[in-house]
Amino acid sequence: MNLRRAFSRRFRKKTYRKAAVILVLVLCVIFICCAVRLYDLAAPIALENAKTVAQGKIETIIAESVSNVISGGNYDYSSFTLINRDKDGTVNSVFVNSVNLAKVKAEIVKEINASLSRNNAMKIDVPLGDVISPRYLSGRGFDISVNTVMYSSVKAETTSGVISAGINQTLHTISVDIEIQIFVYCRGQRNDIKVNSTQILAQSLNVGAVPDAFFDASEAAEE
Repeated sequence: MNLRRAFSRRFRKKTYRKAAVILVLVLCVIFICCAVRLYDLAAPIALENAKTVAQGKIETIIAESVSNVISGGNYDYSSFTLINRDKDGTVNSVFVNSVNLAKVKAEIVKEINASLSRNNAMKIDVPLGDVISPRYLSGRGFDISVNTVMYSSVKAETTSGVISAGINQTLHTISVDIEIQIFVYCRGQRNDIKVNSTQILAQSLNVGAVPDAFFDASEAAEE
């Protein structure tokens, strides 16, 4: 009789242990499934947030890259132009050195690409409330951290123009137009972002009317 009771108690203990282990495993599976589901739901929100963050980051990278290239190479207005004046000092022709402009453009693109490669990963925190009910619980609850990755392509073109800037004055501006296409990936989803920015490379305010002649130096040399 005692043996039966002892055996029965051992059997019940083993059964309880097995049940407890199974329950823990089931709870772990449920927790993992819920976590994966939350991350999947948070991904679109993270992508939208990443779009705003990426745009601000890209604009900063562009401005810093152009500044680094111009200051690092000691470029100024005279690096890109040659101005011919008459005996009265009036500007009658402006030659733009396209060789130097092409060099600077290549350096800027290289600098931007290097900076983008160092900043291609972003961690976006999405509040739990934004996932469950953005309308009523926006910004509430603990944050779900979602990793995003950026890939990009960079295009740049230089422009030059002379305009009247008041009485007997002309303003010559040399700029670079930069276009960056960003592809942000998060958990199999993608968001495309295009950032356009115009950065001034050099400017000069010259006394005199708008020049009658405006040349590209490389074209003038060939002629």
